Amino acid sequence: MIGHQILFYLNLIFVLILGMLSPAHLVASDNTTIRVGIYQNNPKIFIDDSGNPRGIFVDILRHIALENDWSVQYVPGEWYECLERLESGDIDLMPDVAWSEERAEIFDFNQVTVLNNWGQVYVPRESEIETIPELHGKTIAVMRGDYSYSEFRQNLVDFGVSCNYLEVNSFEEVFQTLDDHRADAGMISRFFGIVDQREHQVRSTSIMCCPAQLHFTVTKGDPKQLLAPIDASLNTMKNINNSVYYHAISKWLDRPVEWTWPLWAGYLLVFLAGVMAALIVAAIALKLQVRKITKELMAAQEKIIQNQRLSALGEMASGIVHDFRNYLTPILGNVDMLLMHTEKWTDKSFVQPILEQIRKVVGDSEQIVERLQEFYRPREGSERLEPVDLNLVVSESMDLARHRSLDMMKLKIDQNLTNRSRILGKPGELREAVINLIFNAIDAMPEGGTLSFTTREEEDQVILAIQDTGLGMAEEVKIRALDPFFTTKGEEGTGMGLAMVYGTVVRHNGTIQIDSGPGRGTTILITFPAQKAYTVT
Repeated sequence: MIGHQILFYLNLIFVLILGMLSPAHLVASDNTTIRVGIYQNNPKIFIDDSGNPRGIFVDILRHIALENDWSVQYVPGEWYECLERLESGDIDLMPDVAWSEERAEIFDFNQVTVLNNWGQVYVPRESEIETIPELHGKTIAVMRGDYSYSEFRQNLVDFGVSCNYLEVNSFEEVFQTLDDHRADAGMISRFFGIVDQREHQVRSTSIMCCPAQLHFTVTKGDPKQLLAPIDASLNTMKNINNSVYYHAISKWLDRPVEWTWPLWAGYLLVFLAGVMAALIVAAIALKLQVRKITKELMAAQEKIIQNQRLSALGEMASGIVHDFRNYLTPILGNVDMLLMHTEKWTDKSFVQPILEQIRKVVGDSEQIVERLQEFYRPREGSERLEPVDLNLVVSESMDLARHRSLDMMKLKIDQNLTNRSRILGKPGELREAVINLIFNAIDAMPEGGTLSFTTREEEDQVILAIQDTGLGMAEEVKIRALDPFFTTKGEEGTGMGLAMVYGTVVRHNGTIQIDSGPGRGTTILITFPAQKAYTVT
């Protein structure tokens, strides 16, 4: 009897061991290893110089894998190669895929949208292409298999615009074709363009198209049952403000650009120092010559003054045209977006944000002439002023500057906003003044640098300091910096930026000081009366 019991237990152990080694167990073990396609599309997904997977989708997938006890194995390739491998089952999962009806017939998509994207048309920096009709007869570089390519091509056909298309394997190659002038324009994912365009001699146009929702995608039928766990994790992450999802987006889209001093810059500084010395000598000689002929010019003084007034009028007209053109660019881009998607005009969630942005830009543009008319004009006693939080003005101005200029990504931003008192004024005018100072700082730091904002209180005064680490101003430039129509930017400048800032500060009963010097950057110090000390006349 005892022998039968021993034999029974031995058989039971043997059966359990066989169960552990069964094919079903081996399949379950294999399911924990997920083969994931990866291609070069910084900042969404890419392999860095050290061979490590990086990007928004990589950070999100790493968290999902930890939650589900998956082991992720990345398989690199070009975009179209990754899609072919997913269709054949050589990989299990492909991130960063735009949903379309055609693709939905071949693949399965997760339900929760990871990112929203669209295509952006870029051209060589010197190109004058800005609108869709100007693409007629041109060569457009596109990435093979890109969703935006096929949809944009059909949009151009609908517009009656005929183009030639140059297919390449990556967005990086699209930019290279523009650098080499092998193409007149290129279609780029907006995420890739934000990060990579500064490495190339290109600029973005107002032409946008093909809004798309980006998802995780698997082979048809979802053999490893990946989509449900992915959606569950994404739902959780999107409902938590400080989750891995939001940290990943902030990390890759808001990170400062690291800047190093290039070797050739030292030689350039020596050369510029020599040029500056020669200019100083020339300036001294010119000054002596001017003194010599001053008496001869006195007789023509009235005529010169009249000519200067006419020139100032022309400069003012040029400044108005320049500013209006800056406002028209986003309006044209949004109108083109509406025209390319007439089928979505009944979709309020699509149309309303675009119309609201157009209305806001039009409202801002109406203030241009008003600000010019009010230059140095004292405020009327009937004007309604309101308490203004200067810290909020600075924050909103930085956000608006980021939307108007991608060069903000070159800068490291430092903030020390400790002021607690408010001032009386107009928030819109103050924001435009701060934005003008931000753009001046960007121009002074073409290779990047640090832009610092400080607010503080001293007795009954509120002080705003804006400091950059840029090229700085020579003394003669600093003296004239606040004069209307004075500019160091040649034909690209209107000379109205700092002058408008000065007019705004004066109308708010404030003062402005400039501390600057060649090679040591510029500090703009603006002082306003605190609300409790402010008297409206």
